[in-house]
Amino acid sequence: MDSRRYINTHKFPISNTLASFHCEEVRIHKISLEKEDTVQSVWKRYLYIVGTLLILDSSVLASSDGRGQRMFDQNIKKACGLNGIMVARSKTQSEWTSIYEENRLNATMLSLCPEAKPFKEIYLQDVYAYMKTYAKDSGVVLGAC
Repeated sequence: MDSRRYINTHKFPISNTLASFHCEEVRIHKISLEKEDTVQSVWKRYLYIVGTLLILDSSVLASSDGRGQRMFDQNIKKACGLNGIMVARSKTQSEWTSIYEENRLNATMLSLCPEAKPFKEIYLQDVYAYMKTYAKDSGVVLGAC
């Protein structure tokens, strides 16, 4: 039963005071619930965005030398039989960096193996990471356990 209707129908002398007090209490409680919902929704959105960025950063946006090796093996090794590590060791890290920054990675690979298909744009960063990881001056020791 609505207390305001009950008070108004029985005409108590303090009915307006009680009704206004009850309405004010309900309004304050409603505002506090709305604030809690807003804070919770902001936190949920924040956590969702941060989680999405962490997943994207680790799986999609980061270059992978393992994926680069796979792409190299599928394109160059299949077509010409070249060893990826030997190709990577033919240049220093700075040379691979300048080749990649000047967008000459596909041209360099095709000059080594003209029968191969050029790499797709999405894999160039991975192939570059692979070449740079195993470059002449990379410090990677092959065959070490």
